[in-house]
Amino acid sequence: EIGARIHKLFLEKAGEVKEMIVKTKDKINPSAMVNLLISLIEKAPDRGNTPQRICGAILLEYYRRLSPEIVVEGCFDEACTTNTTSKKAGDILVYNKDKVLANFEVSVKKVDQNRINDSIDSIRDYCDESKKYISETIYLCRPEDTPSNSKSNNMILEILNYKGQVLKFVNLFRWIEFMILIEFDSNQRKVIFEEIVDYINSKDTSINVKKAWNSLNSK
Repeated sequence: EIGARIHKLFLEKAGEVKEMIVKTKDKINPSAMVNLLISLIEKAPDRGNTPQRICGAILLEYYRRLSPEIVVEGCFDEACTTNTTSKKAGDILVYNKDKVLANFEVSVKKVDQNRINDSIDSIRDYCDESKKYISETIYLCRPEDTPSNSKSNNMILEILNYKGQVLKFVNLFRWIEFMILIEFDSNQRKVIFEEIVDYINSKDTSINVKKAWNSLNSK
């Protein structure tokens, strides 16, 4: 009986997510788009899924214009998937057939010693298996998420040299602002925005994210 009630509740919640109408204004204006994306992360981080999908959409478009041979991996993964179990070097890995171009971790929670050690172990396992070399990892995070609990609002929050790796802690919100305002033209911003809208509209996306998006778009 308990199992049946839980199953019924799950189906009702799934139906609620599927039927929810997501509102979208034209936010291709770069300043408005930056404010929308940052506010969405603040209001509905969804265990890290929201920032990872936003950063993934940005990185996909950034590297797509550089070369079709570049692979951006991890953009659509669940943020709760650990690098150790998934055999990933980072949340988002950028590579071509010859080498790793960049390794990103995306976090809206404290990057503590355990997280760093797990990351280093995952990088070593990946390098051993792929025969590719990684010497640097970029953590896209907020100042309060850094190991030193940084008070800075600069783009670069902190740099650590640890166990043979250079760990660069980059201000997540400043990075999003820079990429949207400086790196992309209107057509590229449109591609990024549409990718994020697809994520919002997905039946698998948390209803809290959908509600936050609707609230932000109603202003």
